[in-house]
Amino acid sequence: MKITDVIKKNLRPIIIVPTVFALMVSVSFLFLQVTLRGQLTKYAESEMRGVGESVRLKLAEAEVTLINASVIVGNILEKGGDTAKVAEYFSDVAEWLDGTEGRVAGFDGLYGYIDGEYINVGASGVLLSEPGFEPSGFPWYRAATEAVDAVGYTRLYTVPGTEGTAVSVAVKVETAGAFRGVIAMDINISLLSEYIRGLWLADGGYGVLLDGDFNIVAHRDDDLIGVNLRSVDGQYFKIADELAFKGEASDLIITDVDGTRAAAFFRELFGGCYIGVLTPYEAYSRDLNRTAATLAALGALFAAVLLFLLLRFSMAKMLSDEESRSKTTFLARMSHEIRTPMNARIGMSELLLRADLPPNVYENAVNIKNAGNNLLSIINDILDFSKIESGTLEIASDEYSLASVINDVMGIIRMRMTGRSVRLMIDIDPRVPGRLVGDEVKIRQIMLNLLSNAVKYTKEGLITFDLSGEVADGAVTLAVKVSDSGIGIREDDIKKLFGDFVQVDTAKHRGAEGTGLGLAITRSFCRAMGGDITVQSEYGKGSVFTAFIPQKFDEYVPFARVENPESKLVLFYGERRFTAGSVLRSLDSLGVKYIRTDSISEVRDKLSEFTHIFLPSFRYGNIASELKSLQKPPEIVLFTDISENVVFRGANTLTLPAHVLSVAGALDGIREERGGGGGGGTFFAPDAKALIVDDITANLLVAEGLLNHRKVKSDSAKRAVEAIDLIKANVYDIVFMDHMMPEMDGVEATARIRAINGDYFKNLPIIALTANAVSGMREMFLESGMNDFLAKPIEPAKLDDILKKWLPPEKIREGAEEAEAENENSGEFIGALGKIAGVSTERALAYAGGDESMLEGNVRMITGMLPEVAETLPGLIDSNLSLYAIQIHGLKNMLGNIGAYQLAETAQEIENFAKAGEAETCRELASGFLSDLSRLITELSALTANPEDKQKGDAETFYGALPKIRAAAEMFDSALSLELLSELRVFSFGGEIDKTVENLVRAFERFDFDEAVNIINNTGD
Repeated sequence: MKITDVIKKNLRPIIIVPTVFALMVSVSFLFLQVTLRGQLTKYAESEMRGVGESVRLKLAEAEVTLINASVIVGNILEKGGDTAKVAEYFSDVAEWLDGTEGRVAGFDGLYGYIDGEYINVGASGVLLSEPGFEPSGFPWYRAATEAVDAVGYTRLYTVPGTEGTAVSVAVKVETAGAFRGVIAMDINISLLSEYIRGLWLADGGYGVLLDGDFNIVAHRDDDLIGVNLRSVDGQYFKIADELAFKGEASDLIITDVDGTRAAAFFRELFGGCYIGVLTPYEAYSRDLNRTAATLAALGALFAAVLLFLLLRFSMAKMLSDEESRSKTTFLARMSHEIRTPMNARIGMSELLLRADLPPNVYENAVNIKNAGNNLLSIINDILDFSKIESGTLEIASDEYSLASVINDVMGIIRMRMTGRSVRLMIDIDPRVPGRLVGDEVKIRQIMLNLLSNAVKYTKEGLITFDLSGEVADGAVTLAVKVSDSGIGIREDDIKKLFGDFVQVDTAKHRGAEGTGLGLAITRSFCRAMGGDITVQSEYGKGSVFTAFIPQKFDEYVPFARVENPESKLVLFYGERRFTAGSVLRSLDSLGVKYIRTDSISEVRDKLSEFTHIFLPSFRYGNIASELKSLQKPPEIVLFTDISENVVFRGANTLTLPAHVLSVAGALDGIREERGGGGGGGTFFAPDAKALIVDDITANLLVAEGLLNHRKVKSDSAKRAVEAIDLIKANVYDIVFMDHMMPEMDGVEATARIRAINGDYFKNLPIIALTANAVSGMREMFLESGMNDFLAKPIEPAKLDDILKKWLPPEKIREGAEEAEAENENSGEFIGALGKIAGVSTERALAYAGGDESMLEGNVRMITGMLPEVAETLPGLIDSNLSLYAIQIHGLKNMLGNIGAYQLAETAQEIENFAKAGEAETCRELASGFLSDLSRLITELSALTANPEDKQKGDAETFYGALPKIRAAAEMFDSALSLELLSELRVFSFGGEIDKTVENLVRAFERFDFDEAVNIINNTGD
């Protein structure tokens, strides 16, 4: 192949690339010029500020001495002492200062005017007294009497007969509020002149010191000392004009006394004097020109390298199949050659972003930097792959928490599964060691790659994550198995699945993103750690990937365990097959006895026989009244979805998908204490500020989102050191600190924060973020200085409890109280709707745009439609599952529109299984769902029935229905009882019968069957 053919094919990019880079270099040079001048100005101001602070520090010694002297002189005068006593004291002080080296730097005499007499103690120590002396004409006297602060300063002046520079410091003397005189001290600061002479910012630069009249006090040219700026050759007069007008000069270009151009920087120092720095403009421009040349050379080199790579890549694509065997080597070289100039380009864009840019230019610079970072990320991935190919991959060997890795992975995967009709199940052997020694980062990446691959190619159905391990002699071989119900892989494609840059069945997965390196890198990681990966798949039904990873451990601590498992007995009620299977396997592996039931009536009957009751959150209302009657109720554990933000008093929650660690925590009663007597509710804290510390970006995003839901402002940090700096620089109301982090863990970071002086650092609430939520961990965190702990993945309800417990009470606004007040004022209909179990008027009003009349119309319309829809559902499961999914979808939307959120969530779950073809699961869930739906229809029908529309009923109809209602009550069948009562509620009987019907309805709604039977027995003919 001829090179001319390659050039002809790439002629257009060959012309565009140099042009674009020339333009980029020009623009970069202009911005760099502005940036460099700004940096020069900042440096000059920093140098001059440093001189000023140094001088003020030296003068502070004199201030303290004078203030102490004024107090002592005042005491002498108050005790009846005369000026002779004061003079004697002056002499002692002067002798002490002269004889103590470094006591007051530059001390050059102490004097004063006390009770009409002038007292002067010179360097010779001779006391001079001049009665009748008039001090008002002297600068030191005026400085003290006119001073705003305690101490006054005179202007800088040259000591007569010497080249020394001095300033007078003076302070008033008062007794009982009466003015008695002034004490002053001369401080020689000639060293300042010497220091300023050597001040410079670039070669050939020098410093200048001026007094308040712009006379030169210090200069590299001794002939100019004492000369006024306006009398000096060149353009020094510009400096005087600028100082007279602005009080300072910054980057002022003038002609120096030697005829060269210079940049001048001046600012006021103290006592009306000025310090300045002059820098030769040639030195400044020389540096800028060098930078421009470097920038141009770098741009040219980058363009040349890019063109070379472009032509090389084009040639490689045009080569025969024989040349394609060099693909890996070529990619490695290309990535390496691009990476260095890309880093330079990103660094330049960062410099531009730090400059003061116009908004449109700043946005363009941000886009350049983001695009560069994205490209560099891809290049880094290719380099990592190249390291694997070249055998230079390194494997770390550090201790880490397996629970932390798994919870980080699951938090990320849950986010990626958002909006998909896919369920995730987690099954972990509790005997796997909880703390391992190995490469945490690569273990996390292996799990993420396998799960991400499953999510990418599974549109609906189930993904299962299984983790087990074989333990032997201080080591364990982890078996990470990820199963999915996705499209699967053809047998022919399995052989090439782990190849480089391979994506099988691309026609079917055209929208799937990626480079095709994920599985190849995963296998390489496994093999580098002494393991491997296997795959089993059936096309059209799903795949199973299993990674085997050897790891070591120092001390065996099981991944999960339960305290005293033999003392626990669980009654498990689960309508969801997948949830039941996962939780029951966890109970088996933890050695906890359990009994499973499909009858909610059996749950109500046997509450007192078990230590723990596991059931779905929407079934909590079915047992609430029975729990109240028990002297020692069991622990209630409710299954909730990750999106469910409902708090239940007296019950613990288990967020789905559950695994053995969270089940163990629930059995041991591990949960956050309820702030405010039972947490939850709607509240906001817009004035509160939190800091989130976690080394995983996805975890930060999740926590920030949850806090934002409560309108809590937040900052984030990925390292403990960064978090400590933020805590020092800001005021936070609460800190969420990840437990396991690289470099420094959360426990050590907390100890360092508590060691900082100040009540803020001692009392700042620090909450441990941890995946290790087993018994004993809470005590460990509290002993280490933390205030509380929050398990990962974060449950919104528990986060709410933490916020309500630890945020300042004045920063919490109770939204629930406001909502309740609104409900009370929103009319009888809205108030009655809010009393129906499982209905949220807040959500219903949101769907109605806040319009109460529209909401009432929606409820009345949907109530009329629900019975017909519910009637058609059961037969469709077997006859037409696709139509069933459509019908249940419509029903879900209707329920959502009237605020029936619990039933709407169950309908969504049934819809997902229907779409996945899981008819058996739909049938399992539909039974309880239809029963609850029937109850809701009954209550809504009673709510929406107008009294004037009711038919006139006779007593015979009422009493004829009572035996059936009693029989339903004795069978504890609330749904049937309410259905029979709904038939009575369409009539208006009048008087006591109507009241009896309503009392029965309320009793059955509370599942208070004994009360219902009593009402029936007490109803006479």
